[in-house]
Amino acid sequence: MQFYGTFLSCFIKILCYNIREFFEKRYIALFSYLILAATALAATSQNIFKQRFHEKCAKRSAYLFSAMTAFTAMLFFILINVFYSKDWYYNAKLIVPSAAFAVSYAASSVFSVLAIFYGPLAKSSLVISYSLLIPSLYGIFVQGVYIKVIRDGTATLSEAMKEALSPTLIIGTLLLIAALFLVNYEKKEKEAEEKKITLKWLLYVILAFVGNGLCSTVQTAKQDFYGPAGSNVFMIVALAIVVLLLVSAALGFKNQRVAVKDTAAKGWSMALCGGIANGIMNFFVLLLTANKFPASVLYPVVSGGSLLMIFLWSFLIKKEKFTPSQYVGYILGVASLVLLNI
Repeated sequence: MQFYGTFLSCFIKILCYNIREFFEKRYIALFSYLILAATALAATSQNIFKQRFHEKCAKRSAYLFSAMTAFTAMLFFILINVFYSKDWYYNAKLIVPSAAFAVSYAASSVFSVLAIFYGPLAKSSLVISYSLLIPSLYGIFVQGVYIKVIRDGTATLSEAMKEALSPTLIIGTLLLIAALFLVNYEKKEKEAEEKKITLKWLLYVILAFVGNGLCSTVQTAKQDFYGPAGSNVFMIVALAIVVLLLVSAALGFKNQRVAVKDTAAKGWSMALCGGIANGIMNFFVLLLTANKFPASVLYPVVSGGSLLMIFLWSFLIKKEKFTPSQYVGYILGVASLVLLNI
């Protein structure tokens, strides 16, 4: 009788443990998806405030506006550290990723404006939107292969490649690329109205593409190679450098310098809101990457989620009309999100 009592007791403990483990795993997965959704919402909000700035301020300095946004994001991280994280650790080695992030951020801001100024808007936006491929490839080959196979030795090359290059990831990413093309690329009825593609434009758009992609890649690499400690101070230092670089650019370029006063007067509220959204987005990205969320999934999902939220904002709030190809693009965006989350 005692044997059966002991057996039943052990069985109940094992059952309770498995149920608890099941719900803990489900809770962690649900929490990750909520953070992903919040990250996409923050990215969408940042773009909306940027769009509002361009609509409201005819005479504007895009560089100063980006500097104001980065300054607000820096203040956000300082407040997060003072009242929540309280992690003021910073190693001299972190200067390298901080500077790399700052240069990438500034390059993305400056060369995006120059690409749009010297070349076609639609093609510039399309090329820059594909910058998500850079952190995605980092997730596949660095996180998926180098770290697991060479650095940590937790998997064989074939196992790592099979996991990193799953069919759903490949198809989902390709669908997202097609969705971005259909949504962003609008063929002009009069080709003469569209700016010509020049070597100067090509250089600027490539630098904007690389800078935008490296921002996210550097953040993820910081977590992978330096650890999560000091992440907030890493962002504070990086954003401080960004502010210095962009203010220098705003004052250095004549066409930007003449619009500094109007930008500061009319754009401060959008920069404040956009900076808070930027801070939230970067905070959640650091949180997810610190918990080993794969970059090959993270950035396409955030990009796809942001794409769909922009559609809902434009369709329901701004009452914008879309072409049939854009509707197809948004449908492909939904399909890509489903596949990337399987």
